[in-house]
Amino acid sequence: QKAVFDKLKQDEAKIARELQQSQNERAKLADEIKKELERIRKAKNDKIKTAKKEEIDIINKLNKDFASNKGKFPWPIPMPNATISRHFGRQTLPGSNTEIDVQGIDLTTVPGQGVRAIFGGLVESVMSIPGQGKMVIISHGTYYTVYANLSTVNVKAQDKVQELGNIGAARTDPATGETKVYFQMNQDKVSLDPELWLVKKG
Repeated sequence: QKAVFDKLKQDEAKIARELQQSQNERAKLADEIKKELERIRKAKNDKIKTAKKEEIDIINKLNKDFASNKGKFPWPIPMPNATISRHFGRQTLPGSNTEIDVQGIDLTTVPGQGVRAIFGGLVESVMSIPGQGKMVIISHGTYYTVYANLSTVNVKAQDKVQELGNIGAARTDPATGETKVYFQMNQDKVSLDPELWLVKKG
């Protein structure tokens, strides 16, 4: 009985450590996304101040086109190749009392799965984040889509991408064997619930 009890305590401690590591990595990812979006927004606002009317008209049209597609956007991973393993909003981490505020969704998929842009736009940023693979941020006027936990990336900053254009591949976590992609949508500084903007599944 003591051996069983000791084994259970060890497993419990291991799960607690893994949860803490996962939480730390998620917090780092959220912080990096926030900082990068702020940098991009500032650069864009500075550019708008000196932009010509035609350039502002293009941004306004992009905003209108993006907003008009609410509920109709394709998924960044073709269904049924992915399932939502973490939803948007405030929630408690499984097996803990820790509450987190998730600004996007996790999509669990298969190793090597291609990831695609949900709408045409401009690649604003491509960067690597320790423990979370590579990340791509695409702007669509003052709307932004974020694709993180990628193993490879097929685009670079300032590339123009088309809707459904392949931007990279999903990353498999070497520690857990899970393949996930983190997807986030923003309108300026406001995080949007992707499930309200993507086409309804099935």
